Amino acid sequence: MKPLVLAVALALGSSLPLQAQTGKAAPTQPASPAWVQTSNGYAQILLNAQAPFQPEYASFFGVSGYDDQVVDLGPDNAARYRDAMRKARATLQTKLATERDANVRQDLQIMIGAAEQNIEGSELNERYLLPWNDAPELVFSGLNGLLSDQTVPERRAKALDRLKRYVGLVPGTTPTTTLARQRYEEKLGDKALLQPTQREVEQALANVDTYVAGIGELFAKYKIAGADEALKAMSTQLKDYAAWTRTTVLPKARKDTRLPEPL
Repeated sequence: MKPLVLAVALALGSSLPLQAQTGKAAPTQPASPAWVQTSNGYAQILLNAQAPFQPEYASFFGVSGYDDQVVDLGPDNAARYRDAMRKARATLQTKLATERDANVRQDLQIMIGAAEQNIEGSELNERYLLPWNDAPELVFSGLNGLLSDQTVPERRAKALDRLKRYVGLVPGTTPTTTLARQRYEEKLGDKALLQPTQREVEQALANVDTYVAGIGELFAKYKIAGADEALKAMSTQLKDYAAWTRTTVLPKARKDTRLPEPL
C-alpha cells in the first residue's frame, strides 16, 4: 500500500495544518479561495478511506483521531483496503460528474488517479509478493512519529495507547508481530509468490535491537508514565519476531533482487 496522505497533499499543492503536528500557531494567511476549501473537503474522502489502514501516516501529517491507532495487518487487509479505495473512488467520480469548477475538477481527477494507482499497486503486490513485513520497523516508526520535540505533549501521551495496541494489551487487539506472521504464513504455500530479498531481511534483523532500545529511550526521554508492562511486551515480541524471521523467513529469502516487470 502506497500512502496517500502525503501524495494527496502534494498533488493538491496544500499541506495539512502545521499546528496540528506541532501545536505552534501557524502564520496568519489569507483565507483560502472557496474552491480550495471544496477540494480539501473532497480530499478528506480519500484520507478517511486510507487512514484506518495506515493511521501512523495520517497521524504523522496531523490528521486528528489516529494518534492511538496502528497499522491494519488483520485478515484480508489488502482486499479490505482495495474495497475502501474503490468506494472512495466511486464517491469522487460522482462528485466529478457534477462539479463545474475547473480547479476542483483537476484536483478530483488527481485524487481519482491516486486511488486507482493504489488499487492497482495493491493487486500487483498480492499477485506477485509474499506479504512479509518488517514489524519491528513498523512499531518503531509509529512511535517515533509521535515521540518527538515537534509533537505537543498532549499528543505524545497517546504513544502509550499506540504501544499497547502494537503489543495487544488493548482488549480485542492482537500483537502486530502475530498479525504479521499470520499474513506471511497463510500465503507461504503459494510457491508462485516471491519471498522478500535476503538483503532486506538481513537489514531488518540487524536493526531490531536498535529499535527496541530506541523505543525505550523515547519513552524515557518524554517521561511517558505507566509504560513498563507494554515496553517489556514490546521487547519480547520484537525479539521473538526477529528469531522467527531468522529461522523461517531468512532461509527462504531470495538473492535475486529483480522484480517481475509489472512491479
